Amino acid sequence: MKITCLHLGKAPYRETYDLQKRLVEHVGLHPDDAYMIFVEHSPQVITKGRRTEDANIVAPTEMLKRMGVDVVEIERGGDVTWHGPGQLVAYPIFRLQAKKQPLHAYVAALEEAIIDTLDELGIESYRSEGKTGVWTDSGKIAAIGVAAARRVVWHGLALNVTTDMQGFSLIVPCGLVGNTVTSIERLLPECPAMESVESILARHLCPLLEFDSVEHVEADTTFKPEAETEVEQEIQTK
Repeated sequence: MKITCLHLGKAPYRETYDLQKRLVEHVGLHPDDAYMIFVEHSPQVITKGRRTEDANIVAPTEMLKRMGVDVVEIERGGDVTWHGPGQLVAYPIFRLQAKKQPLHAYVAALEEAIIDTLDELGIESYRSEGKTGVWTDSGKIAAIGVAAARRVVWHGLALNVTTDMQGFSLIVPCGLVGNTVTSIERLLPECPAMESVESILARHLCPLLEFDSVEHVEADTTFKPEAETEVEQEIQTK
């Protein structure tokens, strides 16, 4: 099965969120289509999952406004998290096979792809029992939060590459008090470029999600699936 990887570069969260929703709707109608968005969110944003407690956003509202930090409530599982420059985010959007791919196995595949990516870079990482995400001995390095609508999964994972850790001081990361965070840059003497990490993650992630064919597309948040573009062109020519 084929998956189309959309490489957005840097893009605002809300625009990317709207793209996710359009692709979720498309995959619901075209279950054989699959997409994966790779993006680095800029400017920074705080997202609130379904289990977020307001107390886990520790920065005052006025302070967030002055800093230009948006706060968005979304459908994914998990608590509060932060996204911003230097963080690689991946949003797989495809239909899970009901028996073959239960949701917990899907989350485990996301974790495994991150662990394999970090291992290739020379960083030892692991799961933490009872928690979602990926840890190192220096702290949590990747967060995961997913949602599913009629077996179509969306949202995804965030891996800290050259992330400014100050962003996490605005929240209690993932609602875990005392939880420390780290990045690839902090753990390696020389950090690889974002594009390199993105390539390695895609190479590990796609087969773990059981895709044997991958198309890479440089895109932006206005991307539309080919089927929809063809329909629009047909309407315009009538």
